Amino acid sequence: SQKVSRIFYAEGGDGMRFVMGSRAISPGNAGEPDDGGCEDPTIVRGGGSYTAFYSGYERERERSQMLQAVGPNLFALGKAGEVLPAGAFENPKEAAVIATRDGYRLFLEGVIDGASRIGAADAKTLAGPWQPAASPGRTRIRDAAAFR
Repeated sequence: SQKVSRIFYAEGGDGMRFVMGSRAISPGNAGEPDDGGCEDPTIVRGGGSYTAFYSGYERERERSQMLQAVGPNLFALGKAGEVLPAGAFENPKEAAVIATRDGYRLFLEGVIDGASRIGAADAKTLAGPWQPAASPGRTRIRDAAAFR
C-alpha cells in the first residue's frame, strides 16, 4: 500500500517551495479503475467548477485509464469516472487540456498502433463526451533498422 501513488494538494507563494497539504484524490477500492493508484493530475477551471484529469491504474486489468474528478474547489473533488470511450487509447495518461473555439481539446500520452504516441480528443464541455481526434504528431521513423 505504501507504493501506490496518490494525488496531494500543496501550496506555495513563489512557485519553487511548497507546503504539502491534504490528499486531494485517493486510490479507489478493489475493482475501481484507480484501485492501483492515481497520478499525473491536470487541473482545469471552467463552468464554475474544477476538473482534475488524472491517470488511474486498475490492478485487475493491468492498465491505466484517464479519469476525472470534479468539484466546486480543489478540496471537494468527487470522482466522475472515465474520460475517454473504451478502446480509444491504450493506457492513456498525462493530460493537457486547452480551450478551443468549439470547446476543449485534450492531449495525452497513450499507446496507439502499438507504440507510445501523443493522442488527442475533443469535447464541447469539460464533462465530455470526449471523442478521439487526429493525432497532432506523426511517426517519422517506423523501423529501428533505419538507424543502422
